[in-house]
Amino acid sequence: MTELLEINNSTSQKNRIFFRGFWLTRKQVQVLNLIVKGYSTDEIKEKLHISRPTLASHLNTMYRVFKPLKINTIQKLIVFYYRGYLKEDMLGGS
Repeated sequence: MTELLEINNSTSQKNRIFFRGFWLTRKQVQVLNLIVKGYSTDEIKEKLHISRPTLASHLNTMYRVFKPLKINTIQKLIVFYYRGYLKEDMLGGS
């Protein structure tokens, strides 16, 4: 299955993705991809080999990044993704 969000491959932002005026790290994009695919937090931790505090840190950072969109829960991340709000204006992928 292809990734739901493409990673920007430009040399200046190789480890980040830009969409709707927001930058995320590669790991945050991986977390977001797994969330929208329906993985539980325990499954995400196992798949990415990260601890619970690290996952919580990634989620909290994404919530701060998406604060203008009023995204502050996993459920809202999923809803906004499937409504297309997190797909618009992406660079480096189709």
